[in-house]
Amino acid sequence: MTTVERERGAHDADGPTLDGPDAQKRLCIAALMDRHPETFSRPTSAATWSDFVEQLCVPTEPELLTLNMAIGRLVQVMRIAQEGIPEPADLGAMLQRAEQEGMGDLEPDTAVQALAAPDAAPDDVQVMARAMSLYKNCMANGVAQGDEISNAIDAGFAHVPVTSPFMQSLVDTAKEVTLIDVRYALGVQS
Repeated sequence: MTTVERERGAHDADGPTLDGPDAQKRLCIAALMDRHPETFSRPTSAATWSDFVEQLCVPTEPELLTLNMAIGRLVQVMRIAQEGIPEPADLGAMLQRAEQEGMGDLEPDTAVQALAAPDAAPDDVQVMARAMSLYKNCMANGVAQGDEISNAIDAGFAHVPVTSPFMQSLVDTAKEVTLIDVRYALGVQS
């Protein structure tokens, strides 16, 4: 039975909408699942996974298992990609250095805070949010070009071994899901 799912994402006076980064990510994952019905069985609550998302369906138990499988595979790809990011920065040290060099105490970026997973460590969220504030400040002052984050993401995902068309789909979807959050945090529309 299909009912309206009230979950994190954009809302208007009538309830959830298909705007905002969470909805964009759900649609992106649904498109992956629709492209690979041999791996992700079709939902019973809607004709396709994209329809499932657009209709804001609540998953049945089998649908939830299938969704969790898709998300689990994407998380695996993202973890492999993280290992491939060149020279990971020590954000805490970078923020401390910026403060020592006169940047002042950077306020946490609210977009990054809004994107944080509910189970994320609050200290980690604050460091990431303050680092985004520093990055935006650097872009505004011409110190950063604005493509550094996407270049690091590209390098990380290039590190993931692609052994099949399905794996390429996983990599492309995981990268797009990551970029949706980055664009949101930077205030860039997709």
